[in-house]
Amino acid sequence: MADSGVEAQGRLLHGASSGPEVQAVQRTLQALGHDPGEIDGVYGPDTAAAVRRYQTARRLRVDGLVGPATWQRLSTETGSATRGSRLRKTLVGPIEGADVRQAQERLRMAGFDPGRTDGVYGPDTAAAVRAFQHIHGLTVDGLLGPSPAGRCSPASCGCPTRWPACCAPPRRRWRRPRLSGASSAGIRSTVAAASGRTW
Repeated sequence: MADSGVEAQGRLLHGASSGPEVQAVQRTLQALGHDPGEIDGVYGPDTAAAVRRYQTARRLRVDGLVGPATWQRLSTETGSATRGSRLRKTLVGPIEGADVRQAQERLRMAGFDPGRTDGVYGPDTAAAVRAFQHIHGLTVDGLLGPSPAGRCSPASCGCPTRWPACCAPPRRRWRRPRLSGASSAGIRSTVAAASGRTW
């Protein structure tokens, strides 16, 4: 496992971290000669590559994430912009892969536009996830994947073209498409497997 604690199976899907902590890491990396690209406070591919170079140089675990160990080591560097600050959460770049593409397809089927179906969890995908979560009265954090009991998402509920029972009812009227008996049975079995419910 990497600093983020994300497991290979059923992994948490997320976009890039952003904010002053990322900017502090970028400034420190730049000062140390590891070019993170634009100092914009967004943990994009250039920043992740710079973090990997830094981790290699300092004999840290090379995962491209800034977790407690990497943050602490950065804070010891001369002129570090992270010194005296506490890391609130692991800083990460955007996840990519077949599971992200599948989530994007399901979001689009449900009427939430994730942008390009490219398998990269970018800002448009995160915005679509937040909209999905808002509609269902879920915690709006822009994350998909392993979830607390009672929470569901396009990734965990199978096919959101029909809102499954594990989700809170939508806060606005939503037109549900008609499904054949076979499609309905498939969704029920997927939801049952994900939520432990029986029908």
